[in-house]
Amino acid sequence: MTAIMPTDADVLRALCAGTTDFMLVLDGDGRCVKVLGAQSRFGTAEEVIGKTLHELVDVQLADQHVAVIKQVLHHARLQVLRYSLVFAGQLIWFQATVSPMSNTLALWVARDITEQRALEQAQARLWIFEALADQAVDGIAIAGEDTIITYANTAYRSMTGYGDKIIGMSFLAIFPPAEKVQVLEEALPTVLRTGVWRGTFTSQRPDGSLWTNQISTALLRADENQPPLLAAISRDVSEQQRLDSERSALQEEVIEAQQAALRELSTPLVPIAAGVIAMPLVGAIDSRRAQQVMETLLEGITAQQAAYAIIDVTGVRVVDTQVASALLRVAQATKLLGAQVILTGISPEVAQTLVQLGADLSGIVVRSTVQSGITYALGAK
Repeated sequence: MTAIMPTDADVLRALCAGTTDFMLVLDGDGRCVKVLGAQSRFGTAEEVIGKTLHELVDVQLADQHVAVIKQVLHHARLQVLRYSLVFAGQLIWFQATVSPMSNTLALWVARDITEQRALEQAQARLWIFEALADQAVDGIAIAGEDTIITYANTAYRSMTGYGDKIIGMSFLAIFPPAEKVQVLEEALPTVLRTGVWRGTFTSQRPDGSLWTNQISTALLRADENQPPLLAAISRDVSEQQRLDSERSALQEEVIEAQQAALRELSTPLVPIAAGVIAMPLVGAIDSRRAQQVMETLLEGITAQQAAYAIIDVTGVRVVDTQVASALLRVAQATKLLGAQVILTGISPEVAQTLVQLGADLSGIVVRSTVQSGITYALGAK
């Protein structure tokens, strides 16, 4: 049996029937004279034939398309263009190929590229993300629920020490055993449950060196049909912690130096002459300061081999039982070192208070002013 060869018209009809593109034959004014291929979104062939582009789309777009048709017919050259139309409230993107059929007719072949364009935009966004991420100072990595890393920026590859080998590895590999358990028991369940987790872990490089990893983790889900991804931003804060520690140590040294200076100011010791020292006291005296007075005075007596220690209380406004007891303890301790305490600057009010308190000052030489106390000490020598 002899096969019947199809005619060109048969081939054309088969192509038109099998394509999802819709095709219009348009004249130089943009009027449709024939509809081929898939049914047009503008309606049936009968509804479209005879209409101009200005009747099918908005004026501005129709003007642009008619201009393209005229160029194609004038130059007898194919043109490709992209445009969008709204159908049933949905934005649809098309790519059209406009080619000359004759001096007066052009073939308009349009294809729905909405999904393709969405994919292109997603790829463009991905390229932008990767370009920005690779310039980031912080490490950025993406992994699946199986913890396998599928993306890592330059900083992450560098700070972990694994370089390009990090791709395809589990992100658990960057943690020492103890930290790995905490990641599995705390961080991973939290981010899968709540969508976010932030914290700090110690991480370990292949050479065994440790670094402090400040991590912010988020759960990414494109849609319900896709498995979620784990995105992590890591920052090496080891140097920051070292600087903070040094800063804290320096602050403690400064505070200690300030406290030492205050102690010296609150319990000043003044050499008067060989074997004579004086300590003028100003302000309130509590138990802590009383202890400082005793320590400073005894150290001064020992260091300067003083025989007389003048304690001037002219600037002490209130003398109560606590102050009186402190003075007595100082006098007793001074005697044990072989020195004599001279108490000066006692006002009438302070004297009355000491009497009322029953303070025993028998072991202390008392003078009204610091000058008379100094005179006594120098004369006694």
